[in-house]
This record gives sequence, C-alpha cells and structure tokens, in this order.
Amino acid sequence: MMKSSREITRVTLEAFLKLIRFDPISSMIIIAIVVYGAFESYLSIIISKQVVDQIFEKNNSYFVINILILLGIQLLNLYLQAISSSRNNRLQIAYSNYTDEALINKISKMDLMSKENPAFNANFSFLRFASGRTYEMFLLCNQLLLRVITLLLGVHFLGSTLVVFAIIAVGVGVLKGVLYYRSVSKRTEINENIESGSVKYQYYFNLITGAEAQKEISAYNSYSFLKAKWREEKEYIDKHKVSLEKLNIITNLRSEMFTVISTALIMFMVASQIRNNTMTIGDYVAVTMAVSVTIINISLLMQDASRLIENYRYMNRAEEVSKEQTKVEIMSAENKQGKPFVFQDSLSVRNLSFRYPNTAENAVDNLSLDIKRGETVAILGENGSGKSTLIKLLLGLYEANREHIFFDEIPVSELDMDEYRQRTVVVFQDFMKYHMNLRENVGMGDIQNMYNNDPNLIAIFKRLGIYDKFTNGLDTKLGYIDPDAINLSGGQWQRVALSRFYAKEDAELIIFDEPTAALDPMTEYLIFKDILELCKSTTSIIISHRVGIARHADQIIVMENGGIAEIGTHEELMRLKKSYYMMWKTQKEWYEEEAQPNYAV
Repeated sequence: MMKSSREITRVTLEAFLKLIRFDPISSMIIIAIVVYGAFESYLSIIISKQVVDQIFEKNNSYFVINILILLGIQLLNLYLQAISSSRNNRLQIAYSNYTDEALINKISKMDLMSKENPAFNANFSFLRFASGRTYEMFLLCNQLLLRVITLLLGVHFLGSTLVVFAIIAVGVGVLKGVLYYRSVSKRTEINENIESGSVKYQYYFNLITGAEAQKEISAYNSYSFLKAKWREEKEYIDKHKVSLEKLNIITNLRSEMFTVISTALIMFMVASQIRNNTMTIGDYVAVTMAVSVTIINISLLMQDASRLIENYRYMNRAEEVSKEQTKVEIMSAENKQGKPFVFQDSLSVRNLSFRYPNTAENAVDNLSLDIKRGETVAILGENGSGKSTLIKLLLGLYEANREHIFFDEIPVSELDMDEYRQRTVVVFQDFMKYHMNLRENVGMGDIQNMYNNDPNLIAIFKRLGIYDKFTNGLDTKLGYIDPDAINLSGGQWQRVALSRFYAKEDAELIIFDEPTAALDPMTEYLIFKDILELCKSTTSIIISHRVGIARHADQIIVMENGGIAEIGTHEELMRLKKSYYMMWKTQKEWYEEEAQPNYAV
C-alpha cells in the first residue's frame, strides 16, 4: 500500500512539474489564483458573518464598509478566475498540441509491422486518451491545493466556534469521499473499455459516411450491413456508457443523502444555540456556510484523490503500452549514426524469412537472391506469393531480419536508414491519395524540392499526359476535403502517384509495386517503357501480374509461397515452359503490337 501511494505521488508530482516546465509563467499564475481563491472563500464567510450581525445591530457605518469589502474581494476573485480560465484554456491547447506532436513523432519511429498489427489502432486510441491525463493531473493538483487550504481554514473556524460542528463536517465529507473512492476501480475499467472499443464503431461510421468508400458501398448496396455493424459496436460502447452513468448517479445519490441529513442536523444545533443566546444570527450564517464548504471540500478532496488514482492507472497502463511500442522503434540513435548508404556493386538477400503476427506460415520463406547495380528486375507471382512483403523488407520497413539484406556486403541493419530511404524511390500498389494540392502530391517524392522546381514538376505531368486536367496548375486541389477541389479517376490518381517517382532524380534504388494496376494494359505498357528508359542506369525492381514488362528486364523472378520458383531472363524462362511460360501465353495478346519471338510448344 505504501509503495503504491509513493508511486501515485511520484507520477502526480512528475505530471505537475511537467506542466510547470512546459509553461512556467502560465502555470504559476494559475497556482497563485488558486491560492487566492482558497483564502477568498474563508474571508467571504467571516465578512458575511459580520455583515449579518451588523444588520441586526443596526451598525450602518461598518455594515457598508464590510459590504464594499465583500464586494471587492468577490469581484477580484471573478476577475482572477477569468484570467485563470483563459490561461488554462491556452495552456491546455498548447500542451494538447505538444502531446499530439509527441505521438506523431513516436509513430514515425515505429516499425511498420507494429503499425500493421491489429492492436495498433486500439493502443494508439488509448495512448491519445491517456496523454490528456497529464494535464488533468496538473488541474487536480491545483484543485487539491485549493481544497486543502480551504479545508484547513474551514475546520479551524468551525473548531473555534464549536468542535462538534467540525467533527460532523469532517465525518460527512469523509463518508462522501469513501463512496466515490469505492467506485474508482469500476469506473477505470469501464472507461478503458469505452476508449479501446470506440475504434471499431468510429471505423464503421467513417466508412459509411466517408467519400472514399461510397462508390463500392453503393455498388454492393452494403449500407444496411455496415450500418448494422456500426450499430452493434456502438451499442456495445453505449452499454458501457450507461453503466458508467448509472454508477455515477448511484454514487452521487448516496453521497447527497449524507449532505442533506447533516445539514438538517447542523441547522437544528445552531438554532438551539441561538435560542440560548450563545450564538448570533451571523454565527448561524457563517457556520452553515463553513460546514457546507468543509463537507464539499473534504468530499471533493477525496474525489480528486480518487481521480488521481484513476489517472495514475491510465498513465501507468499507457506507459506499459508505450514501452511495448518503444521496443519496435526503428529510428534510434544507432540508426541515425549508421554507416553511409553505398550501392556500387550488388544488392543481396541471404536466407530471408518473415512471418506476420497472428499467422502460421511465413510470407517470405528462406529466400536468397542477388541483384547487380543497374539491373532491372521483374518479380512476378500470384497474390499472396510474398512479392509485396519482400519489397517492404528490402526497404527496411520491417525491423526484423534486416541483417539478411546486404548492399555491397553491408547489412541493412548497419546502414543509416534516413539516408537509405532518401536514396530510394517506391511506388506502391496501394498508393496514397493525398487530399492536398497537385504540387504537394508530386512533392511527396522529393520533399526538399517541393517548392523550388516548378518547371520540372509541370514537365512530369505533361509527360504523364494529365497536366491539362488541372485548371489551376500545380495549385489545383485534389480529393474531397477542400470545397473547390477536383477528384480524379483511378487511373489519373495512379499517374499522380507515379509522378513521385519522376520527381526524385538521384535515386539509387527504384521499386514499383504494381503501381499501374488501374491502367489498361496498353497504357501500362507504354508508361513502363518510358520508365524503363529512364531507369537504364539505375537499379529498379518491378512487381507486376503482367508479363509484358518482364521481357525487358535483365532478370525475372517468379515467386510462389514466399520463395523463388523460377529465376532467369525472358528467353531462359520461356524455354523452361513452366509458370512464367504459362503467364506469357495467357497474356501475350495484350502486347501483340510488338513483334514477339515464337515460343511454340
């Protein structure tokens, strides 16, 4: 118990000091106003007593002075509270932005496999929820300070008036606090279920209402099905929210019953004292005010302490999740200080295997290959054969097994990953449609030159044959976010994605993961002819289901079940008359405009 209390105190103080270090001026102003507020409530009780007594004594001169003093301290308190509220709002916004940026930085350092893990979304949602607890801890510390000072002043006043009043007030306040404290564990459990479960229903809601999925949902008429899925997940969350509200209502009801009973008891006791001429009407006003303030402050003090424990549990759980994710961060100091990326001779893969989480079979299984610098390599295979996984591994997107991939006999695990990625270009099959302007879409391929190479960017889109589609040139907004944006067809979006390849001129390794699947075979073939011409002196890897491009490659790899089934040139594989041969015979009519050699059976 003592160890737990020390740990809670440590985490609370760390959160409190973190906000003070983040913005010392605003934090200290807020704390100073809290202290003033505590003394203001006690002064209001004392002066209110004097005002009432002076009314009955008909002491008009002091009565007016005390009224003016009471008015002054209350107006000052209102003014200071307004300042505190404004400072709190600005501090909360600034700190929220700071924590969101910290989460973004953390995610940018995480291994891709951890992001693809189904638990990622739930964990991220909980981390974002828990990150807000630090600021709440700061607020709770201020409230605790207010409660403690006000409580001590109130108990001192009641004790100096009649000790039994102080005993009743403290006893009732403690009982109310205990009731709240007993509900903390249940409340924490319900809140955690709400936060982690919200990801699912929000996903279905965004899926149904978002523009991206409308075409397919309409075509399949799947609104009712998806709405039912949304309702199922929403009802699960709503059930927990109702349970939480029920818990709060019952706790508050029981708590207020103590307040009502104790207030009646105090009123009876004070009234008896007044009849016996041992107390004045002013004492009645002051005692009832002090008892009410004391009960409320003790109860709220224990509630705040319970919320500290609740927030501690959230933050402790978030720390555990954060530590788990930190283990898979790939941009460590060692990565940044790795060996310079050099590719002068060969890219080699040795006995590479990889398995996704929660699966029983390897996506890539004991694979080895060699690619010479400047070669164009085509990788073919059915869906699930391991092509895209191999590409992610070659790019170092998965931390696992980097020691099995070599550039000039230096394992990727020893390279500076920032420099490595700066010297590579990749266009994925599931490329991103950035709902930004055209310049920013192409500029993603070479961010450093996004705003200083307009003639080159314009030439790229003209080369791809779509520049005339953009009425505002490079400033044309794309997607659904901006009201004046234009949306593109699937093929046009793919050409925009391809523009990122053209934008980077100093790449050492170029990878295409079926980036033209939305284009018709002839257009795809013509674009790839242009790409291959540009890549003559650069190492390039092309993944495709279509073999028309493959015959121009220096090396063709056919993958099956995570391994290499065939490897060789077009002519060599045609003579084998295995998988590649069958692909060619099936697809050759797509490319009949070219004179093809006759490989008769």
